[in-house]
Amino acid sequence: MAVPVKPQKNLAYAMRRLWAVDVITDAAVPSATEINAGTYLGCYPLSDQGGPISTPNKVTLATLLCESDTEEDFGKTVHTHPDMTLVYDPTAAPASAGKTAWDLFIEGYEGNFVWELGTPGDLSDEIAADARVTVVPIKSRVISEEPTSTGEEGLLAFQTTHVVRAPYTKRNVAVVAGI
Repeated sequence: MAVPVKPQKNLAYAMRRLWAVDVITDAAVPSATEINAGTYLGCYPLSDQGGPISTPNKVTLATLLCESDTEEDFGKTVHTHPDMTLVYDPTAAPASAGKTAWDLFIEGYEGNFVWELGTPGDLSDEIAADARVTVVPIKSRVISEEPTSTGEEGLLAFQTTHVVRAPYTKRNVAVVAGI
């Protein structure tokens, strides 16, 4: 009897990084140069913010007269990205660290979110070739600016909403070196 294969357990807490990248030539083969030219947002969203979701519609196929069982298959897939809450300093000067995320989203943003899992978000804002990422073409806008709480633990924050654009989400793709 063979020992079953099981994956290594990897903790996810504080192990996600996020960039907003204006242009990625090919979402299936993003380059480190393209990603590093983007805006690193890893320290702006709250830690409970979710990443992209792809939900395939399961359809039941018609049963033929000679069949006694029905079959399912996949229909259209809906690609979404949850709304996000990001912190900022409303009194900070434009283009300062306190306004980086706000400046990016306040007039609306169209580009790509690049998520990397398994790397601490507070160590570096640069990505290296051979990293694995998820690329999400998005269109975003600010929908509100409210503190995360009215209690003493509340942070000044704003909320963004996102729609996923074609060519849709590319998951766990390798980053190439780029030019």
